[in-house]
Amino acid sequence: MPDGFQTLRMGGSKITCLPNLPTNIVVYDTANHIINLGVCNPTNNPNQCVAYTQVTGLVYNDLNKNGMYDSVDVRKANIKVNSSNGISTFTDVNGNYRVWIDSLVPITLTITPPNFFTAVPATITHTFSSIWDNYNDSFALQTTIVKDSIATWVSAIGRTRPGANLAYHLSCENTGTTILNPILSFKYDSSRLIFDRSINAIAINNADSVQVAINNILPGQTKSFWLAFTVKQNAVMGDTIKHTFSAIAGIATAQTSGLLIVRNSYDPNDKLATPELTTTQVADGTAIDYTIRFQNTGNDTAKH
Repeated sequence: MPDGFQTLRMGGSKITCLPNLPTNIVVYDTANHIINLGVCNPTNNPNQCVAYTQVTGLVYNDLNKNGMYDSVDVRKANIKVNSSNGISTFTDVNGNYRVWIDSLVPITLTITPPNFFTAVPATITHTFSSIWDNYNDSFALQTTIVKDSIATWVSAIGRTRPGANLAYHLSCENTGTTILNPILSFKYDSSRLIFDRSINAIAINNADSVQVAINNILPGQTKSFWLAFTVKQNAVMGDTIKHTFSAIAGIATAQTSGLLIVRNSYDPNDKLATPELTTTQVADGTAIDYTIRFQNTGNDTAKH
């Protein structure tokens, strides 16, 4: 071994990558062969060992504008975090982010704030002295104006086959800077659906629409609930089941519409018997051959 070099010896097959080791370290296996597994990254590191520099942190709506995350603030999901090294990420459902750093050059982090908000601080810069340097930084989102704003979206779970259960997952997000008490309405196709119940919300059914009351939605906060229905037995295959979810909050309005297709099987089966038998032949047990044709020309699975 040349002067200044050090050795690292390892065995087994559970190690799939190595940290960004100094160039004067050579890795050998137990048979004295040099190992070159490559530097760890999120793809080849299934155990998620911390083997490279990273910056983690939190993005939140700083409702009291004190520059610190506390109990009155709202963690913000889906905020893009940009790094000057070209590696970007998004915050998770809890507002947390993680940026992997693949070199020791200084980096600057920024975020893309939502409308009506600014990031505090605007930038964060780090200079790394080793691959083991890890930092944790938070970005506060602070309001720039007073604005009512709300967004809505809908997803359907279940089947649209006659007699089946169908549920709608409805969400509304306060995308503004004020506390909202929205009036929510879900208009459904009462000719094809029967309203069963609401889940996680107080709802009132009025013939073909369900009114829901959800109060005190903080800026940046999302609240969701479920509405459960049964598809009517007389729903016709191919018909559309339309819905509209609307919200009114202060001067803000939002509306989401969509449709589903009624699905069912259709079985135009036939049966042919040969030869034709007399009653005497039937009584004598004479054999008969049947040809049965099965076909499903519907838009859903046929059940037998």
